[in-house]
Amino acid sequence: LVFLPPYSPDLNLIEMAFAKVKSVLRRHFNGESHSVSDISDACYTITPEDAVGYFREAGYM
Repeated sequence: LVFLPPYSPDLNLIEMAFAKVKSVLRRHFNGESHSVSDISDACYTITPEDAVGYFREAGYM
C-alpha cells in the first residue's frame, strides 16, 4: 500500500492522459471552443502504449 500526498499530479495517471488530450486539442483543433467530437477524437489518440508509459512514469510498474 502506497500512501500519496493529498494531491500529486505527477502520480495521478488521469492528469497525464488529460495533458496529452489538451496538447492534441491545441495542436490539431483550432479555436477556443471545442466540440464534443473534437474532444472525443483527442481522447482516442491515447494508445495502450501511452497508458503503460503513464503507469511506469508514476512508478506503479
